[in-house]
Amino acid sequence: MHNLRNIGVVLSSLPAFLAVAKHLSFTKAAVELCITQGAVSHQIRNLEDHLGFPLFHRLARRITLTDAGERLFQIIRGPLLNLDSEIRNIQNLNVVGTLHVQSQPSIAFAWLVPRLYRFQSLYPGVELHMSCSNTNLDFKNKPADVAISYGEVPYRDLQTVPLMQEILVPVCSPQYAEQHNLYEGGLESLAHCTLLHDNASWPNAQFFAEWQIWSDTVGFTGKDIRSGFSFDYSSLAFIAAAQGQGVAMGRKFLVQDALADGRLVTPINIEVPGREYLAACRREDAHSNRIQMFLQWVKEEAATTAF
Repeated sequence: MHNLRNIGVVLSSLPAFLAVAKHLSFTKAAVELCITQGAVSHQIRNLEDHLGFPLFHRLARRITLTDAGERLFQIIRGPLLNLDSEIRNIQNLNVVGTLHVQSQPSIAFAWLVPRLYRFQSLYPGVELHMSCSNTNLDFKNKPADVAISYGEVPYRDLQTVPLMQEILVPVCSPQYAEQHNLYEGGLESLAHCTLLHDNASWPNAQFFAEWQIWSDTVGFTGKDIRSGFSFDYSSLAFIAAAQGQGVAMGRKFLVQDALADGRLVTPINIEVPGREYLAACRREDAHSNRIQMFLQWVKEEAATTAF
């Protein structure tokens, strides 16, 4: 009985061990598992006590796997990932039907749509229909099962899932940055640039709202932030910036590809927290398998998105 009890403790603690070993962070493991950091630490301590050897070196500001922890991680990672994959495949066989998703165009164009092939491969029985709009979420007059929103959801009778926190930072083309001395001149040089705006950052937002957030935070007062050009879609503002027409207020989740390939740069690399992306559905629909699967999938996609 003692051995069986030990095996039970080990098996129940393996998700926590795998998450911590993968991220080398109790905090990130807690986010992945949707439990507190204290609960993760308790499970790891309990596992180490039952195994009789330490799994992690706990240093001042980081943790690392011990030799024994690394060996255990390598032994169990493959079989458990295969088991998780098979369980998901079995579950996915029962997920069928149509799914209507509405989203603001900015996040749909730059982030969601390029990833939908992964959802399709996981849930081939689901037919997904997407619509985009800059207006408020509307579950009553539009046939939406799930909505993706930037910022607060205006209704109380919705179940919401936080996805990711946006980061605001000015972006422009490399040539524009050089021509306007933005790398060395900073805010002083920015005062002489054309500002590019997304005039529908979120429903009912003023066209200069994101520049306002950034300027108020960093203390940029050298220019009227209501000046410049504005566009209905953030993607148009970023295209204009890449073509050397001015400086746009970039959202890092939306411009990461353009930053990676050099179309855009961040010459004034002062980052400011923006609003949060959310997924939402009606509370009465939250029990639907296909809605829950989509919410879980989009949450996992957001968690693995890195700058």
